[in-house]
Amino acid sequence: MKVVAIYEDGTSEEITNYILEGATSLQEGQTSVKIKYNGKEATQAITVTKVVEGPIGTNFYDANSSIKSLKTYTYTNDTSKNYVLAEVEITNLVRDLNNDSYEYYYYISTNSSETDIKDWIKINDNQTSNNSLILKINSKDIKNYDKIADAETVYLYIKEVVSKGENQKTTISKGMEIKSKVDKAEVYVDDVKYTAPAINDNKGGNDKDDTTLGGKLPQTGEGIMIIGAIVLVFILGIIFAKKYIKYNEKM
Repeated sequence: MKVVAIYEDGTSEEITNYILEGATSLQEGQTSVKIKYNGKEATQAITVTKVVEGPIGTNFYDANSSIKSLKTYTYTNDTSKNYVLAEVEITNLVRDLNNDSYEYYYYISTNSSETDIKDWIKINDNQTSNNSLILKINSKDIKNYDKIADAETVYLYIKEVVSKGENQKTTISKGMEIKSKVDKAEVYVDDVKYTAPAINDNKGGNDKDDTTLGGKLPQTGEGIMIIGAIVLVFILGIIFAKKYIKYNEKM
């Protein structure tokens, strides 16, 4: 603020050694302050507007994504569709937890540099960490699942929409290659759980699985024994693709 003193002889000069009253802690709605100098004072009209900080989006620059757990559901009937549930963790984030609201969406692609994503899937999980996100992926929700299931490498994109006051900010992450920290999946056949074999990337190894399902499968009423290998390829990163199971009825 520039303050000018005007003297009786008509001369004037800018002054800096004045006293300003009412300006130490301005309040929204305040309309004036007093300026005092050399025994004189003047009232200056002011307008005080509250400064609202805008929302701050997450920094995804160093983010990584990996599968923490995997469940596969396979059905022997023709009416139920096989699907996969995966829990994915995104780490090395910088999240601001002072925004008013947060919304997250994900998209999975074989392209590491997507620019015009349409089929975002909303993440309903509550996010509380300032450096990570957790999301649960259901292959039924993924429109391009048949395409990504056959890919050797897939990429995860996150869209974040944060709000503060009346302001909103949208941030879209880079494509993060999905890697796996899982060596064994939970396998369900006709919703009956059994222990899946460890995923073995070593070629030439013995991947045969002699796991049997005790009792009867609810849908068939017949004793069933799994024979041959249970192959968990499920590529969503390293895992998440197709699973093949061979069955043979006991005679």
